Amino acid sequence: LGALGEIKAISPGTDVIMMTAFGSEETISEALEKGALFCLAKPFDVDTIRKILARYGAKCRKLYGSPAYALRFQADT
Repeated sequence: LGALGEIKAISPGTDVIMMTAFGSEETISEALEKGALFCLAKPFDVDTIRKILARYGAKCRKLYGSPAYALRFQADT
């Protein structure tokens, strides 16, 4: 969670998808409260990651026209 705080302090608009080895409800809730877009607890299955990335891709397409453009845009800012 420390890295999440640092990322958000440097670049508040950056979307962060986290995974944690210590998947307590408290840890996940704290990550979401601190600004994580998604937080996965291990173990998780590949289908779950695919669904999350598909949702994120849809968000990027809606906002920026394409997921690739969104990644380039964030890297440049």
